[in-house]
Amino acid sequence: MKRQLNTGIHILALPTVQPSSIAQLFPKELSGSSIETMDSNGNWINREIVKYQNNTFVISQAYLSIPPLTTLRLTLKRTITIDWHVTFSSNSGLALTKFNFEIGFNFNKALYLCQLSKLVYENESVINDTIKSYYDFDDSQYYSKNSHKNLLKNNFTALLLTFIRGKKSVIDLQFMYLQKLDKTTGKNIITIVFRGSQEPQDWMTNFTFKDIDFLKRGRVHKGFYQAFRLFIQTLNKQRNDDNNIPTSILDNVDTFNQTSKIILTGHSLGGALATIASCYLMEIGVNRENIDVYTFGSPPVATLDLCNYYKEKLDIYRLVNSNDVVPQLEKITNLFHIGKEILLPSNEGEIHACESYIDNIIDQVGLKNDSL
Repeated sequence: MKRQLNTGIHILALPTVQPSSIAQLFPKELSGSSIETMDSNGNWINREIVKYQNNTFVISQAYLSIPPLTTLRLTLKRTITIDWHVTFSSNSGLALTKFNFEIGFNFNKALYLCQLSKLVYENESVINDTIKSYYDFDDSQYYSKNSHKNLLKNNFTALLLTFIRGKKSVIDLQFMYLQKLDKTTGKNIITIVFRGSQEPQDWMTNFTFKDIDFLKRGRVHKGFYQAFRLFIQTLNKQRNDDNNIPTSILDNVDTFNQTSKIILTGHSLGGALATIASCYLMEIGVNRENIDVYTFGSPPVATLDLCNYYKEKLDIYRLVNSNDVVPQLEKITNLFHIGKEILLPSNEGEIHACESYIDNIIDQVGLKNDSL
């Protein structure tokens, strides 16, 4: 698939299979533009001005064989055309494990978390290998609980009607627990990445539109609540069985506030679970500044009274592709969103797919962060 990159800054991801050279990736029109790579700390390095002489790129050895998963930043002087989904992948920045835990929306953080939200869709072996090879977490664990595996296989309209009428209920909870000590602040940064549903037809089979009381603040989607309960039960079970997951957040909130911060994230259903979990954490006493939430294509989660109560109490950033039907389901339900909406232009691909969110965020990183 061809894609045109206009003048300005662009963040691109290299494929994960084999090393690549500049000549394999870009046309000669790249000449005169600058190129940089991202190191494991999220810093831009190896900046060079690309030259093209005698049908050959003149550039340093660093760009003659670029490793897989390298993130590139181009500052283009002229428009170029590239093979987007053939030559490039949306899994850029896998080595980007360091960023500031600051209040306020940040597209770089959104990209990092959306990539993790995509990774959690993989099987356990791929997840573990990727975390080990390309990240630097002090602790990482993957948890899965599935039930009601017989999903509907009809067309999207039939699935939507079935979903609305409440004839199917599927709970599919999977999540990653990631922990890293921030040596600057001395605090543990805990990241919980909830798995969502890639395809609309999968998502539509998961839950009904029934709601249930939650935290005495209103009502939440019953299916989301059931999945959230499984999450809490999983934490408690691991604590009782082998103490795999540090649970100071459940045992001693005061200690947690002093020593740790938590990031909750996920795509689609995963975003809904991240949202509900953040409300619960606030209710048990976790400070607002110690909770950060980024969701991607999340459906509406709760009744209006609950949403109004939490909207000024939590920092929740909802990234939404324009024309993505899942976040717009509030139009046909009595459920609404919590948090600030960040609307993304939808350029191509499956609008609800996590990879589409990554592609569109990458575009915004180039537009918004030209001062990096």
